[in-house]
Amino acid sequence: MERVIKTDFDYDRVKKQIELEKRSIEEAVRGNTQLREPAKAHDGRLEFLNTYPKKGVVVAIRKSGISKEIIIYGVKTFIKRVRRYIKKS
Repeated sequence: MERVIKTDFDYDRVKKQIELEKRSIEEAVRGNTQLREPAKAHDGRLEFLNTYPKKGVVVAIRKSGISKEIIIYGVKTFIKRVRRYIKKS
C-alpha cells in the first residue's frame, strides 16, 4: 500500500533556489554517520522509558534531561535564523 503525504510544498518554486548534484551512494555514506551505523541512544533514554508510563511525557522529558537539549537546540536555531536574516539585510 502506497502512503501519500499531502503538503503545501511547492517544489517548482524551490528548485530555482537550490542546486542539485548527482553523488554516489559511497560518498553519501562516507559523509553521513547515520548511514554507516545506528544512531546512539540518548543518555536519558532509560530514564524516559521508565518514567513515561507512570508520570506522562512532560515529566519523562524533564527527568531524562531531554528538555534542556530541546531548549539549547531551539536557542541555537533561533540564533542561526537571526544571523541569516541580518546577512540578507
